[in-house]
Amino acid sequence: MATTIPEVVALHARQRPDSPAVITWSAAECSTITYGQLSQHIAATQLWLKDWWPAAQGAAQGGLLAILAENSASYLVSSLACMANGGVALHLDCSMSAAQLGAQLHQLQCRALLVSRAFDEHGNRAAAHAAGMGSDVRVATLPILVRGGAPAQAAPSGGGGRTAVVVFTSGSTGTPKAIQHTHGGLLWWARSYTAHLPEVFSSPPEQSGSMSFAPFSHVTGFVADAVLNLTQGAPLYVLADAAQLLTPQLLLEAATALRPATLNTAPVLVDGLCALLREGHPLAPALGRLRLLTYGGAALHSRCAATLRAHGVPSACTYGQTETAGPVMVGEVSGDPNALRPIDGARYELVRREGAAEGAAEGAGELLQIGLGCVSPFPGGGRVSESAARGESGGREEGGGGGGGP
Repeated sequence: MATTIPEVVALHARQRPDSPAVITWSAAECSTITYGQLSQHIAATQLWLKDWWPAAQGAAQGGLLAILAENSASYLVSSLACMANGGVALHLDCSMSAAQLGAQLHQLQCRALLVSRAFDEHGNRAAAHAAGMGSDVRVATLPILVRGGAPAQAAPSGGGGRTAVVVFTSGSTGTPKAIQHTHGGLLWWARSYTAHLPEVFSSPPEQSGSMSFAPFSHVTGFVADAVLNLTQGAPLYVLADAAQLLTPQLLLEAATALRPATLNTAPVLVDGLCALLREGHPLAPALGRLRLLTYGGAALHSRCAATLRAHGVPSACTYGQTETAGPVMVGEVSGDPNALRPIDGARYELVRREGAAEGAAEGAGELLQIGLGCVSPFPGGGRVSESAARGESGGREEGGGGGGGP
């Protein structure tokens, strides 16, 4: 069995090279990259990275490669190519200030940064802030996608315990923390999540795609969307115009055109979708074709449950944090937190937040997961036992807290 995310992609490329891997969509255009083409793009970018970011600087020893960009096929390919070379992808949040990003680059001693043209100025300012703190960061534009010949030399198999990606929490419970996710932990989550919902993910991969359009710097966008789809061999959906505001109308148009199996979004957007259902929007039937509509991160308006049921839209609430690598609890649309149940194999603890006010309500704290590979040895990061990287139970997290779940 493949033990790293690039190995999973390579396996699909051999078994189903013509199946869609990345679909870039807007109302005006739609383009598709197959798994065979995605594998070629990764191979070519591996070679480009080795030339721009030599192994002597740490690329083959788990060195960090930061990416600051809107979602795109180039972003995904660069991240996976970094992992295939043995490096670690650091997905930066474009909404954070240059000073915050510079501090994060310095904190993690990250020396290489790829930026999209849209964030070129922002990325260079972040690098300048890092330089002012004593960290020299090399900056380059995300490489243009080209197809390679023979695959570049990939990292050895059995690398499930290696770190794949680092993302920062949102800072909702304090200073954003760097959370490191292993290949094994991410693949364990994706396989466990799909096994937990066989009625949703049991059909051919091409018909099992999940769509959210969330940024790759967020646990929803990269883990609960990209990794979930890539692990299945399903298509990953990318919004072509990253500057376009994500609205209920846009999601409805995308669901109509792309026909994803699941739609994973935020409660405020679900509320907007329900309003379109009640208004009898001509595209509303697309929601009835979903196998599941999931939301998480906040309570859903009470009127939505009745609307969704009345229109035959299957739905569920989910819960997860940046530390948990995705939605690890799934419940009914009632919105009752007690209805949430962990996916098979996930164990959890409710841990009191550090610095919580004396006399805070019993149970106030962070829901932290065990056995999910959420290891973060960086300063200020959460940490769990390394057994998590192998998908085993046992151990507990220390630190933690942070970003809202999908």
